[in-house]
Amino acid sequence: MSNPKGPTTKTLLIVALCGAAIVGSLAAYVKLTPADRVPEDQRRVEAPAKPRIEPQIDVSVEKAPEGRVYVFEPFFDGNDLKFNTRMVDVPKGTSPETYALGAFLEASRIPAPEARVLGVDVRNGLAAVSFNSAFAGGYGSSDEQVLIEGIRRSLGQFPAINELELYIDGTKMETLGSVELSEPLPVIRPTTNVEAPKSPDTN
Repeated sequence: MSNPKGPTTKTLLIVALCGAAIVGSLAAYVKLTPADRVPEDQRRVEAPAKPRIEPQIDVSVEKAPEGRVYVFEPFFDGNDLKFNTRMVDVPKGTSPETYALGAFLEASRIPAPEARVLGVDVRNGLAAVSFNSAFAGGYGSSDEQVLIEGIRRSLGQFPAINELELYIDGTKMETLGSVELSEPLPVIRPTTNVEAPKSPDTN
């Protein structure tokens, strides 16, 4: 009994062409299949955009004239932290933001007398506030509240600033005592618990 003949060259060629056609069809299907036909669990999920931190705004006081700034002076009314304000002239050659913060620190009487604001760098609404090492640490919880809120209010009077970060000698502060500083803090625009600004000549 004779052996069956093997596949001819023509048969092999037909099989190869059919296989190529099937692969091509699958590739075209995958390429042209719309996204809504991809199984839900296989779709790429885009990470949600980080929400923008907006300033806290209640009622704005009148903007200080050019060359002058508001100095925020903290006080407690019972357990409520409040601020008086007074308007002062900014010395020539001094940054208004730096001067306003320095005047607030002095008015608060909380940091060591040697504590200084080295500068305020504002870019795209974010203020990087640099202090010297005398500003760091050693505050009670109420002092931390006063300092952070006073800084936020002092910079809140400048429309170009929406958020702030704090630095000590060029190193970003992650905390101030119990206050978390890893993310930028929104400024606080002057609110209804700010009394009317006093003239620098008023006692």
